[in-house]
Amino acid sequence: MAEEDNIKWYAKDAPEVLEKLESSGNGLSGTDVEQRLKKFGLNKLAEEKQETPWDILKVQLRGFFNLVLYVAAILAFFVKDFTDAIFIIAILIINTSLAFYQEYKASRIMSGLKNLLTAKVNVLRDGTPVEIDSEQIIPGDIILLEEGMKVPADALLLEAHALSCDEAMLTGESLPAEKKYGKVEESAPLGDRFCMVYSGTTVVRGTGKAVACNTGMKTELGTIAKALQETKTPKTSFELEVDKLSKQITFVVLFLVVITALLLWLHHDKSNTEIALFSMSLGVGAIPESLPVVLSFALAMGAQQMARRKALSRRLAIVESLGSVDTICSDKTGTLTKNEMTVQSLYVAGHEPYYVTGEGYDAKNGEIQTRHVGSERLRLPLLGMLLCNDSKKIEKDGEITYMGDPTEIALRVAAEKGGYDSAEFAEKHPRIDEVPFTSDRQRMTTVHNFDGRKIAITKGAPEVILERCKSIYIHGKFVEISDEDRNAIKENLEHMQAQALRVLAVAGREIADSEKAEDSEENLAFVGLAGMIDPPRPEVKDALAEAMGAGIRTVMITGDHAITAKAIANRLGMGDRAVNGTDIEKMDDITLRSQVNDIDIVARATPMVKLRVLKAIQANKHFAAMTGDGVNDSPALKQADVGLAMGLRGTDAAKQAAGLVLLDDNYATIVGAIEEGRRIFDNIRKFVNYLLTCNIGEVLTVMLGALMGWQTLTAVMVLWINILTDVMPAIALGIDPPNPGLMKRKPRPHDEHILNKGVIWTTVIIGLKKGVENFIVFWVAYKLLNAKHPPEVQLMYAQTMAFTGIVVYAFVRIFVIRTFDTLSIWSNPWLCFGLGLAAITQLFIIYCPEVNTFFGLARLDWQDWGVLLLLAVWASVTGVMVSKWIEKHIGSVIDCSGAES
Repeated sequence: MAEEDNIKWYAKDAPEVLEKLESSGNGLSGTDVEQRLKKFGLNKLAEEKQETPWDILKVQLRGFFNLVLYVAAILAFFVKDFTDAIFIIAILIINTSLAFYQEYKASRIMSGLKNLLTAKVNVLRDGTPVEIDSEQIIPGDIILLEEGMKVPADALLLEAHALSCDEAMLTGESLPAEKKYGKVEESAPLGDRFCMVYSGTTVVRGTGKAVACNTGMKTELGTIAKALQETKTPKTSFELEVDKLSKQITFVVLFLVVITALLLWLHHDKSNTEIALFSMSLGVGAIPESLPVVLSFALAMGAQQMARRKALSRRLAIVESLGSVDTICSDKTGTLTKNEMTVQSLYVAGHEPYYVTGEGYDAKNGEIQTRHVGSERLRLPLLGMLLCNDSKKIEKDGEITYMGDPTEIALRVAAEKGGYDSAEFAEKHPRIDEVPFTSDRQRMTTVHNFDGRKIAITKGAPEVILERCKSIYIHGKFVEISDEDRNAIKENLEHMQAQALRVLAVAGREIADSEKAEDSEENLAFVGLAGMIDPPRPEVKDALAEAMGAGIRTVMITGDHAITAKAIANRLGMGDRAVNGTDIEKMDDITLRSQVNDIDIVARATPMVKLRVLKAIQANKHFAAMTGDGVNDSPALKQADVGLAMGLRGTDAAKQAAGLVLLDDNYATIVGAIEEGRRIFDNIRKFVNYLLTCNIGEVLTVMLGALMGWQTLTAVMVLWINILTDVMPAIALGIDPPNPGLMKRKPRPHDEHILNKGVIWTTVIIGLKKGVENFIVFWVAYKLLNAKHPPEVQLMYAQTMAFTGIVVYAFVRIFVIRTFDTLSIWSNPWLCFGLGLAAITQLFIIYCPEVNTFFGLARLDWQDWGVLLLLAVWASVTGVMVSKWIEKHIGSVIDCSGAES
């Protein structure tokens, strides 16, 4: 047979398809199988090259800050300064280990897809049924379909007997798709191709026979897998900014270090080795190589906090990115809704509709709101729903689960809410005959033994059932149906349908012993209507309202019909401007971009439509998150700025494509995760501001001293400040609690930098101010207060004052930050601990004799602490004044107002 691509098998007659595939209703012969396996290969998805742990480690080792640290460590070893070398290596190990550990968790996207094709399947070979591995399926094979099996390939139906398939993983539809023999138009969307069954979907009811048309990567599942492989996960804007910021800071600091080294060489009687060693130590201290460590720690702690709120982060940078999300593209089924059909309304002639409470497959969670439950008024419709039903109730290890068609499960659960036990009544009234449901007939009939009487029960489409009814069950008795009765039924039917409920009618009658089930579907007695829907999750409405209050728009993208999607949207308070996926397919990219901001719902969406809508939203400069649980969502989850997979119902492929997994499948968890992302970004901005301010101050203190011919700080002092005084409070700032009103702000623009204008001006001006103030402290100590010290320790004393002044300034800087973020100093115990530790260790190294000798420090008296206290008061007042001026005239330093911006 000739290998052809892109054949629309669903638009061709079965005999033509068999001819093209050179097959027959008896299947392939052994010779054909061997040849075709060589030609088409195994029925499995191609695997993309996976990153090894060594590949991940190499990326981390080549990081820009790491390259700078390599040079510094080599120089330290070269001049035999092993203390500095060990410190630098320690930073390297910590930073690389943290980053490697997180990236090693990155999932292998294709493994989840591959697992969908590992089942056994029955096929016809030489007219005989044989069981083979699904990987052995080839085009032309005749597949025997039965309830519960996974479909191994895309196949055209040759026979179908009450056949339905769960295609939610491909289409997103909550209801099984009914299948039958025939063909459809070439333009038919995947969800409307009733004559095809698709690889990876599940047969939920009936039997059938189909000829395999496409296998492996040529299936619809394979098309998604290919798109997933070709969709590269982009770096987040945060990752790009950190890379850029790291390089800019490094080049500026290295320039200043070179200037400092030149000044030392011109004004000091020091050897080149000493100058090189000091310059290297200053560079290591001034370059914020600890910034990646602090960032990793803040993001990791944020990820841990999200995990407590049932959101598992798979990439650290995604944690911060959540704060910029302004659009959520959400699947309907299983995300906004429970993915459990639920009867919500019952109608019995002569009564107002009975409302059924509770949602999902839990009969204990809800009731039928009427005092007549258990009476004759509801007995017949509930019995009919229970007995004319192929679903199964299974109890295992104390847990109750249901199997079968979701519609029939909903009817069974509703009957149980009315007090009718399914096992008891099935045993009491056994089924003795049946006529299966088909989409052509739109009804199903079962015959049961009622104490020797044969009772036929029929359920199906209300219009079909009603036209076959000659009588009606009303007020506890059967009477001839009147036009008034029919109008009342139609009125209640229309009322249910207006609420987007799927409605089934139940009818029945007693039949003679000689009558067959096929003959029992005429002259029926109407007994009731049942209206059901896949209901919204109860917590989603509030979560959506909070998201809207935070400036976040939600777009529903579903495979379901528009009328159902709009009903769910109205219940949740979402917009209801809907468009069908087929309309999206007809739009070019420019048209779609121009219209996508006005679309609230995309109905009948295929996987590629989802991806196109997402890309159009992103092209309009929106920062988009995509929720999903099926294989069909995987490419869009990977393309999204933030991919959000469902943890309970999600396929492996969806989880591994996403950056974040919602462990409880709860839409409300998204809002909590976004709040966490905003908190983390605020904290990152705070500690970057803090770190850079400290580093600029340290470099300027040393440079001013070098200009005057003094060495204001020693190398070991600079390194000590870098390890303890700068890093500990910065790490603590990274886990600050959220500011009040955090979720009343609009999303931060995704291209807004950590260092915005306000932060840059604050960092530079406050850093310069700190450097000048510290140098003044050094100068006062060296020129005015040194008379109390012998000449040989006067420089050491002045260095001690400058060194301690930097530590004191850490407290001042935290005070200024707290003035603007409205949090109390006690709101973060770890920050208090970090500052306390810095204070205690500073006192320890000053007053412990052996230790202060190692650091080259002099003991300070009360007069010295008085000078430092004056510095603290002056720096606090001027720091607040400068920051307020910058915020008023240039830009916000820390956005904590809670106002929309």
